[in-house]
Parts: sequence; structure tokens; C-alpha cells
Amino acid sequence: MDEHAFENGERTCAVTATASAVVRQEDFWFAYRRGMNRLRFGKIFGSDEEHACRMNIPAGLEGDVYLEALARVIGYRSGFAGDTVEEAGLKIAEFLKEHYTS
Repeated sequence: MDEHAFENGERTCAVTATASAVVRQEDFWFAYRRGMNRLRFGKIFGSDEEHACRMNIPAGLEGDVYLEALARVIGYRSGFAGDTVEEAGLKIAEFLKEHYTS
């Protein structure tokens, strides 16, 4: 592989990782809102079974599917705990730092 192709490959990997990180943020904030709604309005925003599923990561997940589920669980838990937007923002920032930086 020549140097030019190597640089383009690195750039492509960086763009892909950045796009994945943006999608994980969307997963997190969607789940955060669901958690806040569940905290505030109770069963109107999901049954007890749905709530239990949103509080835990399903077993056997790997790769991007695992990270998607993890972002949603962290977001939902943060919202359900009544975290402020600032507190939740720190949690998603830590998640992204841990999983999307080298």
C-alpha cells in the first residue's frame, strides 16, 4: 500500500468513527428523554417490562450493536435518575471518550 492510500484509509476510518459517535449521541439523547418521561409520567411512557428492558443491556451483543444498546441504557438511566442535561452531557462525553478515541 502506498503512502497516499494509507493516509486516505486512515482518513476514512476517522470519518467512520466520527459518524458512529454522532449516531451514539443520538441514541443516548433519545433514551435520556424516554427516561425523563418515564420518571415524570410513569407507566404512560412504557410498561414495567419495557422499563426493565431499557434499564439493562441485552446479553450477547457485540460491536456497534452493543455500543448502540449501551448508549441507550446509559441515556435512559440518566434520564430516569433525573440527571440535568449538564450531568447527562458529562456521561455521554465519558462514553464517547472511552469508546471512540484511541
